[in-house]
Amino acid sequence: MKYTIDDMGLRERIQTWESSLPREVSAEALLARCPMAHKWKVTYLIVLSREATLWRMSDLGRALVRLVDSHDALAARIVLRSACETAALLAYLNKKIESLIEGQLSFDDFNTLVRRVALGGKNGGDYFEPVNVMTAIQHFSKEHPLIQEIYDRLSEDAHPNASGLLYAYSDTNPELLETTFHRKIASADATSSHTATSADLIFLSYEQQYNSIWPARFESLEQWLREKDASLVASAHLRSDR
Repeated sequence: MKYTIDDMGLRERIQTWESSLPREVSAEALLARCPMAHKWKVTYLIVLSREATLWRMSDLGRALVRLVDSHDALAARIVLRSACETAALLAYLNKKIESLIEGQLSFDDFNTLVRRVALGGKNGGDYFEPVNVMTAIQHFSKEHPLIQEIYDRLSEDAHPNASGLLYAYSDTNPELLETTFHRKIASADATSSHTATSADLIFLSYEQQYNSIWPARFESLEQWLREKDASLVASAHLRSDR
């Protein structure tokens, strides 16, 4: 059975994202919400990272719809792969908040990790070492089954391997030893269905991370920061005295 992005309700979902895009994040508002927890810059960076993922997912979602509508099947799958990586990064951040609260990660290491999420880059300068995208995908797939399989298949098309090169653009007649070129991937029902169903799962999983998991983890983080305030402040003073 062939599925389309309209069958999956993807247009409506992306329109909802567009109407929900945050216009600003105020450090002052965070301090007013909980001065003890939000005196640490890390919470501000966590909120910035979360909201930036929604802006990016919204852009990628709109691009996906345009590309599907124009039958640019390969480009649509490359964009969807990027969306999967973006959703995975938020899932990774959510997991590391949990790791901090459960005592599996020190506050110093958590601070560094959040900066890697928010300020990581490979362009030199003042960028932090970015989070490895495959690490993020692995964390994402643990919470959302099938993500790894979807990502691997999208990657095969995104890379100039057989699936994204000869198999995407040609047919060969073995008897004549003749190859004809055309946009084969654009006319493949199985590929278009996979794009639609994969986008549905990726977007639903992202929404769960954004709407449900992140708010709960963030509130738990605020509580943890309140409970650990004295020891965190003492540790910060000790480092500044060295």
